[in-house]
Amino acid sequence: MLRVIPVLLLAVFARPLHAEPGSFPPGTAYVAMGSSFAAGPGLGAMRADIDPRCYGSIENYPHKLARLRGFELTDVSCSGAQTIHVLNAWKELPAQLDAVGPGTQLVTITIGGNDLGYIGGLIQASCAAAGPNPASTWGCRDIPPAPTEAEFQIVEQRLSQILKGIAARAPDAHAVFVTYATVLPAYGLCAQAPLTPEQAALARTIAAKLEAITRRVAEAAQATLGDAAALRRLHHACADIPWMTGYLDDGGVHEAMPYHPNDAGMDAIAEAIAAALPLQE
Repeated sequence: MLRVIPVLLLAVFARPLHAEPGSFPPGTAYVAMGSSFAAGPGLGAMRADIDPRCYGSIENYPHKLARLRGFELTDVSCSGAQTIHVLNAWKELPAQLDAVGPGTQLVTITIGGNDLGYIGGLIQASCAAAGPNPASTWGCRDIPPAPTEAEFQIVEQRLSQILKGIAARAPDAHAVFVTYATVLPAYGLCAQAPLTPEQAALARTIAAKLEAITRRVAEAAQATLGDAAALRRLHHACADIPWMTGYLDDGGVHEAMPYHPNDAGMDAIAEAIAAALPLQE
């Protein structure tokens, strides 16, 4: 039975968190995997320990969580990564799962959006309407087509494979799937999101289906799910206090890539995970 608990911006999936208090003390071996929503492109100093194309920051939620709790972090998150890159090598980069070993105690994963053209579609649709974002290093590209049902099914299958891969490499590890923070308001748009209603509707559909897929994978694993729906509505890219960058602001330059968590958003995610994990007595 899936347990649903209110947790700020956090969705806990995979293996149930049955840990006793003190199970995640300072020094916990922690592996972070995922795409740019984990890597934190454009937030503060870039990491020197990864391939530059991964565009990862030391201010992403894995690093913030590690600092909050004193964890020993191995961060293999990479901007642009898809579910297949967690499972298998990506050119010269090893499979992200390869970072998980027998001593791993905690794993976080944020993945699936790039498989479906989710954030890339938002950026390219906005680029077509408003021109290239000054914070980006590339121009406008073709807007990706809407994902097919078969592509959603592949994501679901791979999320399940990721859980099995973690369990095979680290049977005692606790896996936490952190969902994609909400980008757009439920209704309407704003200057920070130059999209047509149809483009916004497609993005909302992709986000909802990806969340539903992850929920099903969690339920199949009898996992714990943190439901952040109520709080997400308050901090989208058009909100008064956003935890998400839009495409354009007054100066056209962001502290992070367009349609990605900003520093406050990364803080909120890290603090939510830290609060959900048992403290050392």
